[in-house]
Amino acid sequence: MQKIKEKLKKHPVVYTILLIPIVGVFLLIVYLTVVFGIIQYYGGQKNDQESKRLESLILSNRGLPPPATDVPVILPPDPGEAGKKTLAGIDSNNDGVRDDLEREIVYMYPQNEEARRVLRAMVKKIQDVITTKGDHEYFKKLMISAFELSNCYIYKVFPPNVYDPINEQILWHMATNTSAREKARKTNENKATPFSSIAGGSSGSCEIVKGQY
Repeated sequence: MQKIKEKLKKHPVVYTILLIPIVGVFLLIVYLTVVFGIIQYYGGQKNDQESKRLESLILSNRGLPPPATDVPVILPPDPGEAGKKTLAGIDSNNDGVRDDLEREIVYMYPQNEEARRVLRAMVKKIQDVITTKGDHEYFKKLMISAFELSNCYIYKVFPPNVYDPINEQILWHMATNTSAREKARKTNENKATPFSSIAGGSSGSCEIVKGQY
């Protein structure tokens, strides 16, 4: 190797030509590293901004009085920061829905009991994705059920061809509102993939989730 280097040094033009691809590869690596860093930085900023936006819209932690509802509802107490200490959170009335999510749903739709029931069922599925264990088929089934319940919610609440995603975005954000919950969600959603379609996933009916809410 040393002899080769010495011979090449005697021919600087050849030596330079041979160095060009090596330098090019090095510069390409540096360029890609910088670009990737910039994407991550601005992507992280965008995610932080979106999280702050959704946090500002959460109703149940603002100390509001219980809303008047179409059917009597007993709100569980606001779990506050204590509700973030574990993946499962706090479910003081043992109905399968985290107290913070249950409260938020009531504030969102105090006069629509059907919408509340569908959303409670949906967040149960999301919570199961975060807190339970299983294989590809298990998590695939959970994700599909969550999406089907989401479609049912759209059908129950919105006129045809009209949909405002903000309340669903808030609930998904709240469901994964700690780093541990978000990590568990990503891990288990990755286990669910790939699946290409949602059977019966039309927003024009709740028939496919009948009995789930």
